[in-house]
Amino acid sequence: MIDSQEHIYHDDPSKFHADAQTRSGDISYFFLGNGLIQAAVQISPSGQQSPIGLLIMNPEILGKKRDALTFDPETGFQNTMLRLRSKNRTEIPEPSFIEAHWCHDCRFPTVHVQWHTEYCRIIEHFFCPDRNRAVLAREIRIHNTAHQALSLHAETSVPGKAVSVPLNLTPDEQCRVYLRYQLFSEKHSLSLDQVHEEHLTRDLHDYWESTAKVAFHSLILDHFFNASRYQLPVMISRSGKMDGSIWQYNREWVRDQAMAVVGLCQSGHFRIAGRMLRRLFREFVSPEGATMDSSMNRTHEESELDQNGALLFACAQYTAWTGDNEVVSTFWPLIKKLAQFPLSRTFRHESGLLTNAREYWERHALYGVEKGFEAAHQIWMILGLRTASNMALMMDDRNLARRWDLEARAIHKQLLHEGPYGFVHQGALIKRLGLNGRIQETIDPPSEGFLPAESPLSGNGPHCLNPDTSVALAVAEGLIQPDSSLARKTMQTMEVLWDQDWHGGGYGRYHIRSEPDSPGAWSFPSLFVARAYLEMKEYHKVYRILRWLGRTPGAQSGSWFENYGPRLSPPFPQVGITPWTWAEMIALLVHHLLGFQPQANHLRLRPRLLPDVEQIEAVLPLRGHRVHVHIQQSRSGGKHRFRTEESILEQGEDFVCIPYPNHDCRIDIQI
Repeated sequence: MIDSQEHIYHDDPSKFHADAQTRSGDISYFFLGNGLIQAAVQISPSGQQSPIGLLIMNPEILGKKRDALTFDPETGFQNTMLRLRSKNRTEIPEPSFIEAHWCHDCRFPTVHVQWHTEYCRIIEHFFCPDRNRAVLAREIRIHNTAHQALSLHAETSVPGKAVSVPLNLTPDEQCRVYLRYQLFSEKHSLSLDQVHEEHLTRDLHDYWESTAKVAFHSLILDHFFNASRYQLPVMISRSGKMDGSIWQYNREWVRDQAMAVVGLCQSGHFRIAGRMLRRLFREFVSPEGATMDSSMNRTHEESELDQNGALLFACAQYTAWTGDNEVVSTFWPLIKKLAQFPLSRTFRHESGLLTNAREYWERHALYGVEKGFEAAHQIWMILGLRTASNMALMMDDRNLARRWDLEARAIHKQLLHEGPYGFVHQGALIKRLGLNGRIQETIDPPSEGFLPAESPLSGNGPHCLNPDTSVALAVAEGLIQPDSSLARKTMQTMEVLWDQDWHGGGYGRYHIRSEPDSPGAWSFPSLFVARAYLEMKEYHKVYRILRWLGRTPGAQSGSWFENYGPRLSPPFPQVGITPWTWAEMIALLVHHLLGFQPQANHLRLRPRLLPDVEQIEAVLPLRGHRVHVHIQQSRSGGKHRFRTEESILEQGEDFVCIPYPNHDCRIDIQI
């Protein structure tokens, strides 16, 4: 059995400088990096923490926020701010005078921060100048807006090193100061130096030019897409490590990283996706096919079976986007184990369903979860076995391909069955069945529970299991027809989760009464729901979720916290930034809205445009070539019109399938 102490954190952020806290007021973090260095520009408009703070971290070492190399126990990140010191005063950024955003005109991720004093206007740019050095650049532009000459020093520091640059500016004169931060990972140390100018490498331009570019001509969609494609790859170290939630867990999950692989592919970061995928097979899958979670191996009964399906799915997505079969051929023996492990007698019930004693959100016996059948485990194994079947064909094993396809069909049929050992109840898909095949409505934690009294699961019952946002994935991933009564009734049950015990929006991941953690809205589960609603063309509900994400702390940078609500730390860890959210956002915008969907042997385009998106222009890398997509919304009704020089394999009212192009190509779509 899982030890209860695994869920208890003793770290108390209130004992440290305020900058050690991850979430306070309307704070945002802009993440930068290249796998060798990781940085975050902290913006705190409320002034509860350093108004502008620079965090620099080693991406190979997962740690707390205060473990950043730029954190000082006494001053937090205050000394990383720029200070303008003259004879009579020292000026620092005033929180209300700060503007920060992603640079719109830069060809690579750059954080633009602007502020002013009584006499100066300051613009700071933070960026990584190349792909192969652990270096962060900071370009500072100072404009003397006074009617008199200024003599001052521009100063900033990191622990152990300070920089002071003397400046003499005539009225209206501008100057630039260039700083370089370099991480020495073997010494776990940092240097700070003034340089003449930071030269940008060709590799930097080439890399970002090779990634996906999509213009939705919508402020919120363009911001969310760019923020996600910029920041998701930053979270992966050069060896392929990624924290499940930055500064929060300091642990790794196959599930989260599999979703990150998919998001990386959909945004054109193929090299990083491949690196992460190979590490997952090498280090996170046992010889018998079991996967690790929380950086730990589990007993069979506590194995998270959805992770097997998610990793198979991610591997197939990588192959479809890149055309690179090397991962499949190299790890084929392990891929077979990965697919077969959940189908073993340990998990396979005579009904055809897969059973274990853990649910999708990792609750287990200590929370009152009994052995049974979890919808999300069935959903992900259906998707995983389908894609594994295609990989078996690639490896010329037709018998295995047929067997896995039949297994996927059998589980899918049982998932949609209404009756004993079926997940359809009163016309809607539900979360979990007991071993007797009946719906499991509640859980009852043991009376000697380890949870704090403030936890909803510690309170009075009933502790409801339904509804659960993971069920929405069946609609989002096409296992339920989006125009069906089953989809409609399933998604109607989700509405209980919106604004359950809070105000301002967002979906809880499941019913609040069975929440062992802090109650509140969750970011990436809300995007599960958004993806399902976009498939169903319930656009107003998609916009409701996007608007909520647009006003939460973190929206300014497009880096969202795992959840939003009061946090009891300890015994829970501080809430962090969850990379999975960026992967879900990219899936919403590329797979669903743009409708760019590489399959095993062809490319399918099936756009789902939101009403006020008039056109989309996209250039996406695919198998060594560039696919240019232009979508225009005509509002004339009727069938979509597709125009391309490529041959058409299949076409319907709202989709087209074409062979994978062997050259750069263009596809025009009128909706």
